[in-house]
This record gives sequence, structure tokens and C-alpha cells, in this order.
Amino acid sequence: MAPDVFRMFHAMGVKLRNVYGATEVGLLTAHMGESYKLETSGRWMQVNPVYGDPLEFRIAEDGELHVRGGSGFGGYFRKPDKTAEAQTRDGWYATGDAVSMTDDGELVFFDRVKDMRHLCNGHSYPPQFIETRLRYSPFIKDLMILGDQTRPFVAALINIDMEVLSRWVEENQLSFSTYTDLSQKPEILELIRAEVERINMLLPEGSRVRRFANFPKELDPDEGELTRSRKLRRAFLEERYADLVEAIYGGDHSVDLEIAVTYQDGRRGVLRVHVAVTDVEGAPRTARKQHAA
Repeated sequence: MAPDVFRMFHAMGVKLRNVYGATEVGLLTAHMGESYKLETSGRWMQVNPVYGDPLEFRIAEDGELHVRGGSGFGGYFRKPDKTAEAQTRDGWYATGDAVSMTDDGELVFFDRVKDMRHLCNGHSYPPQFIETRLRYSPFIKDLMILGDQTRPFVAALINIDMEVLSRWVEENQLSFSTYTDLSQKPEILELIRAEVERINMLLPEGSRVRRFANFPKELDPDEGELTRSRKLRRAFLEERYADLVEAIYGGDHSVDLEIAVTYQDGRRGVLRVHVAVTDVEGAPRTARKQHAA
């Protein structure tokens, strides 16, 4: 759930908490007492010896969570094949969920294992988790995560929120002329970089967003970039911004683009723009500052 929704309920005195569990094995993790983190599902529950052995967990190579102990998993009624799929040979229940653990022992739920995406090195990562968390940022209106079996790392194309950032630059006594100008300002790139880096802290190293670029124009359904319900047309965007995607994966720090656009009065034209590519994880901070300058 979005952090702002959590805060609204807490302001009303309703202390929402994240929990994690499965129908087959019950409640597994929860936030206890007054402390909680919006990004995690809490710590492992304790089990009364009357009800079973202490809960144990392990994370498989593909990131899947395996659990045993507690009330245990006796199988699906009259479905031995399904039961066999959910149980490993040594009695662990395979949840089908991709997770990780924070350094202080709290569980982070990513996605179903089947919905994870794979890089060319075989590493799997959770695109929906990254996109959802980054959309929580007030500065990001939408984004598209890049990285498949032909790519070596995760990257992002970001559609900034012009309304919010317009106020931000005014409050910080900065000026801009157009959406394109605003999206490429060094201060905005650094602001977005900090948002991406914050989400990276929740992810395993191989799943972190290493480079990003801001779209140089507002995404528009009239140009086929969005559906009428404002969902990204991902295949079209990858083709339309192919030169930008190649610059991201080619190690370039900027690229010149020519993008066909349709104006509100129906006229057609070409937007010629210089787009910056920003390093996040895996690049020295000094290099990032030089690029931002």
C-alpha cells in the first residue's frame, strides 16, 4: 500500500501493519508493537510449541521462499500432484513467492516467482516491485523498467511529474521553460537519482536499477505512448526510444534524439532534444556529480 495511505490511517489512529502469510502454512511474519516499516512485512512469528516446531525459512537460488515448522503443511485435499509441487523432498513448503531479508531480519515481499524477469546473466528481479515503489515518489508520474534476457542490468525510463516538480523548482528558486527543460535539469536528475537509490536499498545487488533517463516529453495517449486508461504501451515505447535505450546500455552519458510529435492543434513536428543518462548503483558518486554538472 502507498506510504501516504498508511500515514493517513495512522493520523486517524488506525495503526495499520503489514503482515505476510500463506493459506497453507498460516501467518509467518508481522510487525510487532509500535515499530513498523512500510517497505517490509515484519519479523518472523514465534510458534507456541503446542502447535508445532519453530518456524524455519530459507531462500532458494531463484529467490523463492521455502518454509517449514509452525502448523505445517499437510497437503491439498485429494490433490497429490499439487501437493508434491508445493513440497520439496526434505519437507519444506515452497511458497512460490520471491522475497529477500533486510539486514535487521525483516521480510521484503517482491512478487510471485513466475512473474520475475531474468537478465542475461540468469539473475531474476521483480520489475513490478520496483515500478510500484518508485511510483510512490511524488516526483515520478510513471516509469518503465528495462532489463530482460538480452540485457546485463536493470535500468529505467522515467516520466517525471511536472506539476509537483514545477512547484519544487520554484521553491528552490530555479527556473525552467518547458517539460523537456525541466526533465533534463541537473537538479531534477539528482532528485530522481536519490529516489531510485532509496528503492535500491530494498533490493538485492543484482536487482538494483543501475542507470536511468527521464523521458524528454510528457507521455501522450494521442501519440500511442499510453492507452486511453493511461497504461504504458511498453513495446511501442521501447521502439520509439530505442536510441535512448541503447545509450543506457551502451554506457553513454547522453544521447541526441529526434522524436515525432503531434501538437494539440493537430500539427505534426519533430522534437530534437539532448537527453542525459544518469548512473545510480555501481557508479562512483564523483562520476555522478560530474555528470549532473
